[in-house]
Amino acid sequence: MNLFRHHTWICRPAGRLILVVPALLVLGWSLAGCERSPDHDLQDDLDITLMGDPFADNGEVRPPLDPNRVIVRVDGKELTQKNLADEVNIIVSQIRGHVPPEQFAQMHDEIVHQAMENLIIKTLLADEVEKESVIVDESEVDAAINELKAGIPPGDSLDRYLQEMNLTREEFRARIRNDLQINRVLEEKVRDIAQPTDEEITDFYEENIERFDRPKTVTARHILIATEPQDDETAREEKRDQAEDLRQRLLAGDDFAALAAQFSDCPSGANGGDLGEFTEGQMVPAFEEAAFSQPIGEIGPVVETRFGYHVIKVTDRTPARQLTIEESRERIADHLLSQNQRTILRAYISELQEKADIEFLDAP
Repeated sequence: MNLFRHHTWICRPAGRLILVVPALLVLGWSLAGCERSPDHDLQDDLDITLMGDPFADNGEVRPPLDPNRVIVRVDGKELTQKNLADEVNIIVSQIRGHVPPEQFAQMHDEIVHQAMENLIIKTLLADEVEKESVIVDESEVDAAINELKAGIPPGDSLDRYLQEMNLTREEFRARIRNDLQINRVLEEKVRDIAQPTDEEITDFYEENIERFDRPKTVTARHILIATEPQDDETAREEKRDQAEDLRQRLLAGDDFAALAAQFSDCPSGANGGDLGEFTEGQMVPAFEEAAFSQPIGEIGPVVETRFGYHVIKVTDRTPARQLTIEESRERIADHLLSQNQRTILRAYISELQEKADIEFLDAP
């Protein structure tokens, strides 16, 4: 799980915005739209090759560039090669692990161009913060950082993510503070947006009825005794016996959550083995077949997958059905409001770009 995967500018349903890292745009989607002013064309030869280049492991060797070289001026403010490289690191941290390795290097130019656009937009928004003298309390910064920490998976750490983004804790805190200030500016732009009407909600539901088909789901717990590729037959048999012993203890009345916390090799063990609700196609075949066929509340036979040996308990199952409009009303209203907010913010940022004096410097 990547902590920063979804941390971008997002409109909260209630009209508030949430921003927790300074990546204003996700690769392939721009808050300011896909079109650029003809006067603001990005250079085709931009590069981000610096110490810690996130593309350095693709086998390609590029000459190092001066991190202090000015590559663009935004209303007179100079942005350097290092500023761009830092922005690239943020995008890379968001998408690494979600893009096949063979495609990652091919995305170099697209990522760099997106990072440049992010950098320019953030600079323009930071200017608006200064003009409006926006101040946030340090307690708000602490709260935002604590929210991030709470979302870090067990065994991982904020420091690792900061290392991935090439940021110190002080730099990260400064970015969070700046993000919250910008967030305050954007909140004002969408504060007076009207809530969607009942007619708009009904129209959306009827025009997108297939989106409200809910597949059958299972809620389950499991205990995993993990196997390793190097395990020989004896080792695998011992692990299977351990899984079977645990199954027998469960059948005798031992507490599932307690045994999962003590013995499971899956991270879900920290939550008593709870995997939550899942649909068909989300689990490996053998596990899925068992989960969707076991009676609710029973301890099934040991299941072998490529991960090891599982003891599964199904706690709930729901059939496939279509959500009613009443069940979906709140979600539809949130979606429509969010769409309207994004439209206004796109227009606002486009206006900032059109008014700005943006000068791209020639590559050396």
